[in-house]
Amino acid sequence: MADIIVVVLHEDGTAAKGEQVCANVPFVKCKKTNAQGVSVLTGLTPGKHVIYINGVKQRQAAEAPGAAVYKMSIRSVNMQVTVKHANGTAAPSQNVCADNPGVGCVSTNSSGVATLTGLAPGMHQIYINGVECCSHSAPGACPCTLPGIVSAATKPAAKKAGCCCGPCEPKAAAKKPAAVKKPAAKKPAAKK
Repeated sequence: MADIIVVVLHEDGTAAKGEQVCANVPFVKCKKTNAQGVSVLTGLTPGKHVIYINGVKQRQAAEAPGAAVYKMSIRSVNMQVTVKHANGTAAPSQNVCADNPGVGCVSTNSSGVATLTGLAPGMHQIYINGVECCSHSAPGACPCTLPGIVSAATKPAAKKAGCCCGPCEPKAAAKKPAAVKKPAAKKPAAKK
């Protein structure tokens, strides 16, 4: 097994602390950068690995064993996700992720709130309990509602159970426009 030392810097050359660094799809190894912007991904197979920073694929692959330096051209932001049951009560212990289920996930606290950090500004797919729930923009807040009561033990698939984010309302069925009746063609008067 081999390691990759990844250094993440802001455009101005300063260390990018707390950024999520992952190698390969489906993200076999992930680790946040320390105060010096360094993340050591251990236990990788020797060879080239695709690197993702905050879920964004980097153009340059990294070699294991080895080291790679990446400059971030975007700042990172946070998104607060509040998960509630259909009856309005908080949904604690729900696994919430952005963009990739199982990567950089946070469990909701006793108030049903999880804060996802280190996201790129813009739209992100929200996953609850490993299932895609909805899209939401970061920075910001995303209210999500699960149908019924979901316990930490059962955690059914959110999408299959009808999870919705934000002020979701069922889509109204599209109404078909009323058929326009053409006036009946006048018959020519009979000749006498």
